[in-house]
Order: sequence, then C-alpha cells, then structure tokens
Amino acid sequence: MSARPEVVSALRLIEQHHTEPLTLAEVAGAVGYSQFHLARRFKEAVGLAPMQWLAARRFLHARRLLLTSDASVTDVCMEVGFSSLGTFTRRFTAEVGVGPREFRQLPERLSDNPAQPGHVPGTTRDGGRVEGRIEFTAAARALIGPNPLIYVGLFTERAARGRPVCGSHLRDTDLFAFRDIPPGDYWLLASAYAEDDALSQLTAERPVTGGTGGTVRIGAGLAEAQRVLMTAPGEWATPITVALPALTSPGTAARPPIPLPVPMHRGLVGGVR
Repeated sequence: MSARPEVVSALRLIEQHHTEPLTLAEVAGAVGYSQFHLARRFKEAVGLAPMQWLAARRFLHARRLLLTSDASVTDVCMEVGFSSLGTFTRRFTAEVGVGPREFRQLPERLSDNPAQPGHVPGTTRDGGRVEGRIEFTAAARALIGPNPLIYVGLFTERAARGRPVCGSHLRDTDLFAFRDIPPGDYWLLASAYAEDDALSQLTAERPVTGGTGGTVRIGAGLAEAQRVLMTAPGEWATPITVALPALTSPGTAARPPIPLPVPMHRGLVGGVR
C-alpha cells in the first residue's frame, strides 16, 4: 500500500494503542491534521475510516484471544479495548458473522463439518450475475503454493466485514460465477490460504488478498467478466474480520451452499489448475 505520511502515522498509532481508548480527534491531533482531512485520506488509502480500522484491529486481536486462550468473553472484551460487553458482542457479530461465543466453538464445529468448495448465492431470485478469474502475482503464489484455498465474494464496502452479499469457496479452479445478486454496486474481494485448516484461517491476520480495484455494478443479466489480482500482504493490508470458513460449512453456513456454477463467459476457459 502506498499511503501519505499522515495515514501511515495514524496506522502506526492505532496499531500501537488499539487496546486503549482512542478517538478520531486524538489520532488526528497526534498526526497534525484535521479529523476531516485525515478520515478522507485514510479511507482512500486503506478502504476503511480510522475508527473502523481501529475496530477491525481490535476484532482480529479478539479472534486470536478467543481461539488461543482460556480468557472469558468478558475478559477478551476488556483486553481489546471495549468497556461494554453488549457493544462488543453486537459489533463483533456484525463484523465477524457470528457472536464471540459461537466463534470460539467454530474450530470444533468445522472439524466435524469442514468448509467445502461451493457457492452461496445472493438473495434475489433470477438476480444479477457476475463471473471472473482469480490471478496471482509471483510473490503471492510463492507464499501460498500451487493449490491454495480461495474465498471470493461481493461486499458492500471495500473490506471483508460481515457476511458477503454472495460468494464462493474455490479449490482446484481459478474461476468463479455468482448468481442471484441484488442490483447495486459492490466490492469484489478475495483471500487465499495455503492450508485447508480452519484454525489457521481463523487466526490469520495477513492472508494473501485481492480485489478488482473498484466497485462492480450489478444489474439484470450477466455483468462484465472480472479479473481479481491476488497480491502478497503488505504491512497495512486491510483487515479481514469475517469468519470465512463458516460461510461454506454445512454445519455453520447461514445460507446453504450450492455446487459451484459453471461460468458462461466465453473468455473464461482453462481455469482448472
């Protein structure tokens, strides 16, 4: 990520103090810019507003504590900088897709019902469609090997927060095809993992990620084919807070996954790795 010095300074401040009470006014004052200027530059650079980034950083910390320690949910809440258990639980659920207690149980539940390749369609019957290909830079490919597990989905923001509008879990293919998408403009985002292991995916802070660089407009019929370029994670990669393996597990998915649709675009051929 190439960002202005004030944004990098703000990111470093948030990283160092994410477990402490911190306001936008304090962050802006520390880097010597107005709140408006900093918030705008920050979101342009990383896809989230400063306080959204702070929350995402706290939730990544909370996810790791929930899965690697015996601390109670209340203790985790306080440890990562929240003073209200109710607020922590509500916001954690919105960002991660499940509540903190349910999240703690995911490794066990996913061991019994592993996430499987499949597609979770949108909620609009006969809605819009979009298809595309996942590609990797050489650096990204070196990190995750020849046959990674890929999650790709449409999100309402430029960050993988909460449940996607629709998405797919891919293995042995670089191609995706989404169906039944409500009309709108969405961010097409993906992440890839070398290990088909729920715990390593749920605790990963900087996976290989990618996107289309701008929003994808969905209307009636088939949208233009998309290319998602996966890159090695930088120091300030936008956090992924959603619990991705839970989206396509038969035991945890909110909407039942279906077999991966076959892409219809003529140019999308030769996608099997």
